[in-house]
Amino acid sequence: MELKQYIKIIKRHIKSIVMVSILVGFFALIFSAVKPVTYETSLSLLISRAAAQETQDYKYDSYYAIQANDLFANTIVGWLKSPEIVVAIYKEAGVKFPVKNLRKLEKFFKAFKTSPHSVEVKFKSKTKKDAQSIAKTVVSVLKKKTTTISRISQEEIVFSVVGSDPVIVEKKPNLILNTIVGVISGLLLGILIIFGKEYFKTE
Repeated sequence: MELKQYIKIIKRHIKSIVMVSILVGFFALIFSAVKPVTYETSLSLLISRAAAQETQDYKYDSYYAIQANDLFANTIVGWLKSPEIVVAIYKEAGVKFPVKNLRKLEKFFKAFKTSPHSVEVKFKSKTKKDAQSIAKTVVSVLKKKTTTISRISQEEIVFSVVGSDPVIVEKKPNLILNTIVGVISGLLLGILIIFGKEYFKTE
């Protein structure tokens, strides 16, 4: 087909294309309107070595402290990917558990190092109250886990974990943007449908 033929087909079915576009845009608007508000939270964890085994050979203390903090920060990140820790946090926070799939549990908390001394944790929740409770419990559970490690090592490995005030942002669906995207998607879908019909007619 030439370009003129495509244009003719579009003109001939313009009402159908517009109808499909409006319908998809309308459904996008409805979906956005009923979609619940979520809360995105960012929590910073400060990691520091509370104590170290003193020996005459233990020189360059600051360097080794940074190295130790960096390694323990990796441990914190690993803990927050553990389904066991995620479940413990939710139970202690008294928040209804969102998922039961193990793969989703591993990805629920997005934790990453921002420096050898700090880890940033991000997660989503349904309410601001839940966000505050979960953030507080993240710090509490990690402190307990850190204390257990310290006790097992007979106080040779002692770290402290301190949490900052969480930053909580309300996330609402963008009705206008989602509707515009829906209309454009509907327009493309309508064109695709009529070209599909024309193709099978000629076959």
